[in-house]
Amino acid sequence: MEVSGLTASDDVIDATYIEVKTGDPGEYEIKGYVYSVGIDNTFRLGPLPGVSTVTVDITGATLEDIPGGVLAAGQFVEVKTGSAAAGRFPDATIYATEVDGKEEIWHSENLSDA
Repeated sequence: MEVSGLTASDDVIDATYIEVKTGDPGEYEIKGYVYSVGIDNTFRLGPLPGVSTVTVDITGATLEDIPGGVLAAGQFVEVKTGSAAAGRFPDATIYATEVDGKEEIWHSENLSDA
């Protein structure tokens, strides 16, 4: 299932778009802003609902559409992974298989509905 929306003040996502997807049930994606970049192949993504930020480990991950192949705070990205986050939030780590740079945060479906 894909859910898009904005985070309300109570850390709940106000959904603006919901789509049931049939695909690999072992693939997860999360989109958000790079909050900060670590020196150990990690970055912080967020803020996320109910969590301030989450660590993303990019060791061995493919970086696509990232200018110069270097992540920077403020970039909007899509993180793909083959497993659920390791650990419990807010200390969980997402082990990315791919990180894609994105130019806009809205889905084309949302834009056509506006």
